Order: sequence, then C-alpha cells, then structure tokens
Amino acid sequence: MKPDRVLVTRLLEHYDAFGAIGLVEAKVRELLSDVEPVAEYVDNKQVRSGLWHVGRIRRFVENPSSDPIEVDNDCHFGSFGPPIVIDGHHRLCAAVIRGDKRITASYSGLVSTLEWLKGKRKTCPVG
Repeated sequence: MKPDRVLVTRLLEHYDAFGAIGLVEAKVRELLSDVEPVAEYVDNKQVRSGLWHVGRIRRFVENPSSDPIEVDNDCHFGSFGPPIVIDGHHRLCAAVIRGDKRITASYSGLVSTLEWLKGKRKTCPVG
C-alpha cells in the first residue's frame, strides 16, 4: 500500500506526539541544540532517557527520514477513536520542530479519518 501525505496539524489535534514519549515541546526546543543527535534506535527503555529522545528528534530534524510514520485509529471495545501514532514519534516531533505542513504516513484506520488527515474533509469523523 502506498503511503499518504497527511497534515501534521491534523495529527496533533488529537495526539500529543511529544507527550507520548514523555516530553514537552517547549523543553525539547530549548534543549535541542545542546544534545548530540542519536542515529540508532535502542529497544531498551532504561537507556532511552529524556535526553536520548531529544537527541533522536535532533537526528530527524537535521536528517529527515523518508520512512513513513505508522498511524491508526485508537479503538476501544469496538468503537473507533481519534488517530494515534503507532511508530514514528521522533520523526513526527522533528516535523513539528521543522514546521513541516505534511508528513508521510502509512495509515490503516478508517477511510473517513484518512480523508480528514489528508485535508479532504473538514471535520474529524471520530474522537
């Protein structure tokens, strides 16, 4: 399936990309230039401190990735909720810092939500 280009602002209406990894956007902006970029992902939560996350974001600010983020609908007890990011929090945060209007995403949720994320629909159908 071909990835889509979705509006960053629409994702952020229902999803706190910085909060999802335990950060605050203003603090990330403050620390970004003082932290070394982190190139490699580490699957060890004990290593992934707040500064590690900031370094990871800096890496994607300086070197944007062409890999799509993964987005789906939140789902509870058979009811669809707003869009959530499954993978790509650091890439999304970097897009916010850079001021990108759109980001490439692989989306596997409701078609009506995808239309909204792409800007083809005025209101979000869920959430």
